[in-house]
Amino acid sequence: MFGEMCEGAGTRYAPWLPNLLSGDEIREKIKFLLDEGRNRVYQDTYRLLESVHNKEN
Repeated sequence: MFGEMCEGAGTRYAPWLPNLLSGDEIREKIKFLLDEGRNRVYQDTYRLLESVHNKEN
């Protein structure tokens, strides 16, 4: 995916994006945020559905 970003820099992607994502630390932080964000959405959705279920019963 990083190679695709480099090839598309300035056309399909922002020209500064490959530079920004070239560092391991930045990539790890983005991965962490995406994983944590996804988990939070799942948890919030579960809690919402559970509360609706509990109100109906």
